[in-house]
Amino acid sequence: MDHSSYLADSLFSQKKIRLKFKEEFAREDSPYRIIVCRVYKRGVGRFEEAMELLKDKIHLLGYRDYPDTCRRLEKLIDKEMGKGELDSEK
Repeated sequence: MDHSSYLADSLFSQKKIRLKFKEEFAREDSPYRIIVCRVYKRGVGRFEEAMELLKDKIHLLGYRDYPDTCRRLEKLIDKEMGKGELDSEK
């Protein structure tokens, strides 16, 4: 998940991460964008580092709800994919 001003792009460039962008989703009432992309295998570690830096970058801009929004999105995705059901059966 990125900010509407695409803050992750500069981090990807800095870390020399090759991506293939697939889709983008946005809501009018949110400053965030869900970006679906393919990360090449050799860049996965750098991509994960960039995502950690993105959290800090977005936080510095005053968007303190970013981590919570990411967690809610992750829970929603897990639920839709059935992962939540498997975990609750344990």
